Amino acid sequence: MKPQRGAGLIGMLFFLSVLGMAAYAGMQTIPAFMDHWVAERAMKNALQGGENASADDIRSRFERDLELNNIKSISGRNLALERTAAGFRGTLSYSVKKPLFGPLSLCLDFESSTR
Repeated sequence: MKPQRGAGLIGMLFFLSVLGMAAYAGMQTIPAFMDHWVAERAMKNALQGGENASADDIRSRFERDLELNNIKSISGRNLALERTAAGFRGTLSYSVKKPLFGPLSLCLDFESSTR
């Protein structure tokens, strides 16, 4: 008679615990990525508002879009504006820290630019 082979109970529990930790980390990070996508769209919309707009006008439009979408982790201070010949070039740069377990946290650094 041959001995049985395959995944045992301990192997199955280990696999499920790793899968559970990965799912939990995903549940923590997906909202941050969704906020970043909304912030990128808000930055593009604010920069397309008008060629004669000032930096303060662009920043206030950006903050208004963030407020409408209920995004609290990003503000107008995270938007750097640079004047170019064609208007403004915007760069959005910020970090989000998401707690996982005890002292373990995920630090997500986002940066995007347009124009």
